[in-house]
Amino acid sequence: TSISTCRDHKFFFEFLIRLQKISQLGWPEIRTAPRHGFGMESISVDQIKPQLPACITPDVRKLHVFRATGDNHPFIGLQIDRIFRVLFIEANFGDIYDHE
Repeated sequence: TSISTCRDHKFFFEFLIRLQKISQLGWPEIRTAPRHGFGMESISVDQIKPQLPACITPDVRKLHVFRATGDNHPFIGLQIDRIFRVLFIEANFGDIYDHE
């Protein structure tokens, strides 16, 4: 199931709450927080299954992964200066990238 067919309102509510909490942190706090908490980790663009949007130019090699919900579903994006652009939200594990 892709995010476009996900109808789980609880998932999206939890994602918005989590996004609000993350947005209250500064980048230094985010970078030192645990990756399964409010921190982030990097992922190679080669690992992303869907087609990347046009704003991801060939010089971009890695994207940032945050947890969208408390059960570790990720959302993926790119930090450009102080702005974080959300590119993908994974409603079902494996939709965006393979998990180990």
